[in-house]
This record gives sequence, C-alpha cells and structure tokens, in this order.
Amino acid sequence: MASTGSIHRAATRFGAYTAYATFAAIALIATPFQVCAYDFIEEVTVSSGDGTASSPSLTLDSVDNVFLTFIENEEVTINIGPLFEPAGAPLTEGDSAKIHPSIHVPGPGKFTVVYEEEGEILYIESFAGTFEEPMLLSLSDDPDLAPEIARGVAVPESNVVWVVEDAGGTKFVHVSRDLGRPTELVEGNDPTIATDATGVIYVAYERGGDLFHTTDGGLGFGTEETLTTGTEADSEPALELDSAGVPSVVFVRDGQAALLRGDGAGGFLEPLIVSDPAHSVSNPHLSFGTGVSFVLYEAAGDLWLTTITGDLATPPENVSNTLGIEDQSLLRVDSIGLIHIAYRRDGEIYYRNDAAPPVPDFIADVTDGDAPLDVLFTSTGTGYATHHVWDFGDGETASGESIEHTYHFAGVYDVSLTSSGPGGEYSIVYNNLISVSPPSNVMSIPNITVFQGEPEVIIPVIGKHADPAQGYQIAAAWNEEVLMMQDLVFDATDIIGLSPEFVAPTIVLDGQYSYFTLGLVLDFSTPFDGRTLPAGNNQRLVNMEFDVKFQTPAPAVTTIELRNDLGDPVIANIFTVEGTSALAALDSGDVTVIPFVLPAPTLFVRGDFNNDASVSIVDAIGILSYLFQSGAASDCLDASDVNDDGAIGIVDAIVVLNFLFTDIPGSVPAYPFPGVGLDPTADPLGDC
Repeated sequence: MASTGSIHRAATRFGAYTAYATFAAIALIATPFQVCAYDFIEEVTVSSGDGTASSPSLTLDSVDNVFLTFIENEEVTINIGPLFEPAGAPLTEGDSAKIHPSIHVPGPGKFTVVYEEEGEILYIESFAGTFEEPMLLSLSDDPDLAPEIARGVAVPESNVVWVVEDAGGTKFVHVSRDLGRPTELVEGNDPTIATDATGVIYVAYERGGDLFHTTDGGLGFGTEETLTTGTEADSEPALELDSAGVPSVVFVRDGQAALLRGDGAGGFLEPLIVSDPAHSVSNPHLSFGTGVSFVLYEAAGDLWLTTITGDLATPPENVSNTLGIEDQSLLRVDSIGLIHIAYRRDGEIYYRNDAAPPVPDFIADVTDGDAPLDVLFTSTGTGYATHHVWDFGDGETASGESIEHTYHFAGVYDVSLTSSGPGGEYSIVYNNLISVSPPSNVMSIPNITVFQGEPEVIIPVIGKHADPAQGYQIAAAWNEEVLMMQDLVFDATDIIGLSPEFVAPTIVLDGQYSYFTLGLVLDFSTPFDGRTLPAGNNQRLVNMEFDVKFQTPAPAVTTIELRNDLGDPVIANIFTVEGTSALAALDSGDVTVIPFVLPAPTLFVRGDFNNDASVSIVDAIGILSYLFQSGAASDCLDASDVNDDGAIGIVDAIVVLNFLFTDIPGSVPAYPFPGVGLDPTADPLGDC
C-alpha cells in the first residue's frame, strides 16, 4: 500500500497562496540562449539543485499564477510562481517513490495534485494554504499508471484520467470526475484529458496506432470517435480546449508533430504538420492564445516552439539551444497571451516565459510638507508587472499601482517600489525623497490617571495651530464601559472669551464605540467681524467631562482616541484657516484606572495654591511668596506646579496671571483643571 504521509511544513512556506502566490528572490541561471522571436526571459531554476528532479507538471490559476509540481528525491514537490522559491516544498513523505505528478487549480486558495505511487493513484488537496493528507483515488487490484488531471482554469472540478494495466499487459482508460469513484472507459493507452467551462470532460487516447476521442457530454461517456486513421503510427496525444471549448489534439505522426484541430461541430479537420522535418520529434504540447495556437515539442535535445494561425505555422524556433538535453517539457499560454514553458535538464527543473521584465519607476505628487503629510505615489514603470509593493521608509508598506500614504511624523524618508511579474522582480529606491516637518497643527489629549468610581473628571482637548483659526472640528471615541461622558464644556478654555457663534456638539453612547463630534465656528452670523482664535500652542479647545465607572477592573488602561472616521457624515479633526481645512496631527490620550482604596486619594485643582477649589490672584501671590519671601508652601505642591513641568517656578505664577487677566492662548493651567483630579505626571513634588 502506498504511503499517505505528508510534510506540513509545505503549508508554512506556501500558506500565502490564499492571496495567491508566495513571492521571493528568483534564482536565475545565465545560459547562452539563442535569440528568437519569442524573446523569453532567462531560465529560472525551480528545483533545489541536487540533480534528482523530474516529471514536471505545469498549470496556471485564474489570475495567471504559475504552479509547478515535480518529483525530487522521490517525493512530490510544489513551487508557485511566477516568482519562485529557490526550491520547492515537498508535499509527501514516505519510503515509496512517487512519479507522474499532475496539478489543477480549481479555485482561489485551492489546488489538487495527483500522482502515482506503487501502482496506485493518490491525490492531495490544499485549501487556503493548508495541505490535506494524501488520499487514495484508484480502486483496482491491477497497476494504475500515469495519471493526468484536467487543467482548465475556469473549472471547479478536479477530473483525472489514467490507465490500468491488467495481467496480460492490456491497458484500459479510467476517468474520475471530481476525484470521485473511477469509471472504466475503453481499452487504450497514453490518455489525455481536458474539461470545458461547463464541466464537460474530453478524453483522447491511443490504441493500435490510432488516436481516439470521447466525451461525457456532462452526463456520461458516449460513443468513442476516431480521430486519426491510416498506416502511420500515431502516438503521444495532448488534448487541449480553446476559449470556445473546442477540442484540438497535437500528437506525433511518423516522427513529426501534427495538429488535429476541432471544427467546432464535433469533428476534426485534417492533421497539420507543424514541426521541422529535419528532426524527429517527441512530447508535443498544445496551448491556445487569442486566435492562435502554440505547439512546443522536443527534437535534437532542444525545445522548439511554433505558432499556428489558421492553416499557417511559423518556422519552429529553438527556445533552449543549450549544450545539455532538455526534455519532459510543458507549455501553457495565459489569459493575456504570455507563453510559459517548463522542462528538465540534467536533473533540474527550469521555467521560462516571454513576459517583458518590469522596470519600476514612480512619482510622488508632493515631496515635502508638515506632518501629517498625505502623498500620492503612482507607478510609472515599464514592462509587465502584476504586483507593486511599496516601502514608504517609515515602517509601513502597501501594495497597488497607485497608493496614497500619510506620514504622521517628522523626518526624511527613503521610498522604494518593487514591481514583479512573470518576467521577474525588480526594485527602485529614491533616497531622501520625502521630507516631513513637525506638524504645524496638532490636537492632543493628555494622559491622565483616575481611580475607580471617580466623578466629574475634566479632560481637555489641547490644540496647536500655526495660523489664526476661524473654527475647528473635533471627533474622539472612548469605551463607555469604563468612562461615562456627562458633557462637553467650554468653561476655562481658550475659546470661551471669543464667544463662538456656532457650536454643534453630538454625543453618541454605544458601549465600546461611544464617540462625540464637535463643530465650532467663531464668526457665524452677520455682521461678520472676522474674529479668530490666534495661533498658539497648548490651547484648550474643549473640556470633556467623564465619570469613571466603579465596576471598572483596575489597574487598567483605556484610550480616548482622536479619530478622523467618526460621525455621520464623517467628521475629521481639523482647524479652519482662511476658509480651508488644515488637517491636524492627532495624539490620543490614555486613561489609567487605579483601584479605589481607603483612605481615598487626595484630589487637587492645578493652580489652586491655597486649596480653596478655585484659581485666583491669591494663588499667584501665594506661589511668588513661597518662592521669594519665605512664605509657607502649599499643602499640595503639585497644585503649585501650574504648567506640570515637575518644578515650581515664577513661570507658574505667570501662567495663573495670564489665565486670569489676559487673552493669551495656551495660558490655561494643565490638567487637572478646572476640575479636580490626580497628578498624571511622575515628578519629585510628592503626592498631595
């Protein structure tokens, strides 16, 4: 009995096939190929290089990824392109040699491989990168040999044909529809199979020097049809369907490659010789492009390719022309007419195609500005590329032909583009392309510490903007299961003295996805006086009032997140400057919840030197007296640290005086203010 073990490390290496293919560096072997009309790329080594590879099987999926299976060290191996791993990944393991693998890709994220092992036919399926254990397909006690799976990319079924040889040496064609119970058709040898888009199975085979053809019509196999008759010994048939589902067969007749074309009415035209009579040929293969047919065959140790249009065939081109001997060749033409070939030479499997190699290049619509900087990158490369991968230099990557990327932090960034396709993978890097300055416009929420059940926590949204603002929008989200918003308030903000004429807050409470949006315009109604919020730093734009739920597990950290995707319609965080929107860089705030313990933590108001729950000139005088006149210290030194810089100085008294008596933006005391709270910043001043 054949072994059914499999090596699941293959699933790790090729698990990215869900997306579809795994991409890596190509191992290219420089070979003195003859220049030919087909302009093939240099060959790619698909096997590992140990000289034991054979029996390649080539197919394409619906987006033209290339799948190659072959035998290496007596095990079934797979490699996925158009860019390949330096070696494939084994799908099987065991003590018995495997031969004749054949592969079909029935749908996204799935492929099926059949193979022969000790006279039995087995198959392996892969779903989304996970490889199943091998399963037995054949049922006879006689040897089951040389399986072939239908390769149609639009066919979800995996249909298989093989031969069973009885004790007298007679061979019979067997077919399995979609890996189901096999059906014996007729006596025959060297069968080949194809399936059309509707699921109809076509089988061609050889018997007694003639070729035969049968189809199941989607219901069951009917009367066989003779494809060729005569005294010649016809052999090595290869059956393919064109885009209309019309079957054609290429085969060897009297040492030449002959093409038997379907007439579209169930019959066939006269055979057309498509090889050079100077050579005896073997192993012909057929594939279809748009309006043309391609035939690849082996002769004189090389591979030859010809194109057939109507009744005319081009002179065959030598597409290998090496000192070694190429054999076991395969041919596929993809959906855009690119030619893919695979073959063996000296115990290695090679792959080539005629795609134009991608030559990457790109442009950026802007290259400098303040953070956050939005840049549109557009590929302008030449050649044929199916994938474009960008590295923006800031730790982020993306894929696509045209990509918009946002740089959130100041710096100078290199940008690279890697373009890949059937013709290879190439990269270009522009060093120091993007220069991002520190943001001129910022909205932030301070990090704070609260305790379980703490009421009326006042948390500000802080603004920085480089130009006078006519208004602004704010949108932020939080977890209502931790923080219960009570209100948005403007007391003790930099905006309250400007008497804004339009204020539109919206609070949406929805558990973990609660949020608010705020729109504010200073000068909204006639007569317009042109008032603005002067440019500045550390400006309080609005105060958020929360209660902390007592049931919140502690310690815990939750985030009040400034976001640009909230609201209906969506509200972004912007300042309005001269009638245009200036997008703000965003710095969200973390709220650390600590356990409530007795005695209860002491809360304070920032700037309240004398601990009377308000901020007044008395507090400024108290700070100055403490600093310069040997006055008594505050009961809470953190309350005297008005700007929360970890030290008490004359600047703290000035901040209080500016807050009380001037309109200087940014002169509001730091958190906690105007409500009470805990000090969010570790410093040497001690607890209150």
